[in-house]
Amino acid sequence: MANNATVTLSIVATVQATGSYENTATITGNQTDPVTTNNSSTATVTPSAVADLQVTKTVNNTTPDVGSTVTFTITAKNIGPSAATGVNVNDVLPAGFTLTGATASAGTWTSPNWSIGNLAFNATATLSIMATVNATGPYVNTATISGQQPDPNTANNTSAV
Repeated sequence: MANNATVTLSIVATVQATGSYENTATITGNQTDPVTTNNSSTATVTPSAVADLQVTKTVNNTTPDVGSTVTFTITAKNIGPSAATGVNVNDVLPAGFTLTGATASAGTWTSPNWSIGNLAFNATATLSIMATVNATGPYVNTATISGQQPDPNTANNTSAV
């Protein structure tokens, strides 16, 4: 390397969910270096958590009789790669149904909001909503999930049945 020359090496890397985020480069040569205090440099990355939240909604009977009870099952999943905090699902029961009960595997549900709270990477939580079918609709029931971390894929944040 010539006197006063500069060379550059660019490294592209994917940030992992856990691990060390310091990267140190050190330079050496065959000649005597009179100033060794500038022979290494460290860059530290401070990653931001990212959580791909997904909601899926199903119903146990897609052609129910008026007056019968249906069960909507909402599944919330954190596809990651980070843990999710402040996870909420909004599910407004349409006028075609009358609420008869609900059971959540995690968090609390106060219609129309299901507050899950924290959802670890690859974890799921479910909410079952029981409702009586009314004589008039609408009957499309939609659930939407959100959290406090950036979500790289919002296409899976809503599900309707």
